[in-house]
Amino acid sequence: PGRGANFNHPKFGPVWATSHLGDGGISVIGTDPVKHPQYAWKQVESLKGQGGGSLFIKTHPNSHHLYVDTTLNPDAKLSQSVAVFDINQLGKGYTVLPIAEYS
Repeated sequence: PGRGANFNHPKFGPVWATSHLGDGGISVIGTDPVKHPQYAWKQVESLKGQGGGSLFIKTHPNSHHLYVDTTLNPDAKLSQSVAVFDINQLGKGYTVLPIAEYS
């Protein structure tokens, strides 16, 4: 899939997140060997997304949201929506934005 998303995790510091193409998994990996060596290059969190078929996972430095698509999922409802996680509360799950319904 795409290049993933980099953000500052409230517990683990700088991380990189990537979605799994074949299932709904999202891996969060620590990326700071200097200030957070105990988490560097290790999976620090595993999230459950809507399902397989994700191509893109994105965020923005000024946002506390993590967006995950499921574009290639065979279920039309999933493939036409985006899961949105709150970076400060990743464990609470996601909110679904039904993008196709908005158009």
